[in-house]
Amino acid sequence: MADLIKNFKDLRKYKSYTQKDLAEGTGVSEIAIYTWESKMRQPTLSNFNKVLKKMGYELQIKPIEPVPYYKEANNGY
Repeated sequence: MADLIKNFKDLRKYKSYTQKDLAEGTGVSEIAIYTWESKMRQPTLSNFNKVLKKMGYELQIKPIEPVPYYKEANNGY
């Protein structure tokens, strides 16, 4: 997660956003963004996506390989 947050901070600076800019209108506090970047706390995916979307990005999680359904993995039970 540390590399992801470092990339986030670099992207924020590259796009010329302040922490306050990202907080406005996203429902995420400026202090929350500060604590992510200073590695005091980790963001929830929901909040992280809110500020990423404001910069024009989105975080997506995709499986590397297909995951079997629960029923298939447990012989239908």
